[in-house]
Amino acid sequence: MCGAGCGDADYSACNGGCCNQASCVTGTSNGACGNGGGTCTGCTGATPTCLAQVCAAACGQAGDGACTAGTCCASSGTCQPETLPAACGAACVDCTGNAAGAACVDGVCGCNVAGDCPLYQACDATTHTCTTFCEAGGCNGGCCPLATVAAAECSTGTANGACGFTGGACVNCLRLEETCNVSTGMCQ
Repeated sequence: MCGAGCGDADYSACNGGCCNQASCVTGTSNGACGNGGGTCTGCTGATPTCLAQVCAAACGQAGDGACTAGTCCASSGTCQPETLPAACGAACVDCTGNAAGAACVDGVCGCNVAGDCPLYQACDATTHTCTTFCEAGGCNGGCCPLATVAAAECSTGTANGACGFTGGACVNCLRLEETCNVSTGMCQ
């Protein structure tokens, strides 16, 4: 006889949907998702939403499940690892272009290298924060005045006394009796 029972030797697999706690169901809910008549799956973690009878990464819309297990709901509407620059921390912050830094460091926007910081800033490797202060190089663009300058700050690299575009130490063109070419960032 046909019936809604399933899950043991007395019953066949369900005809479509899936078997949830000894009953055949449609397999379209987040808690009982599946097709092919086998055992239902509860959608969790990075795939909390049942779409077309398959657990998917969709999140943020009515009826979608909540991202768990180290993932968060990114602006793309999908669960992403909460360690990505575009999905940082439990709040899923997008660090792209963030003044604090474009990298995700320990669940917050910060930096690991100067390139993670806005233009003409350096990365403080101790605190993983972007700053205008630099030490003998390490700026994102421009250059850093020589270490002999107290509290040196990243420079645009276009001044005769602080020339350079590589982010490294500035060159003092005046000592070389040259001027800084503002197009190339080189003394000539």
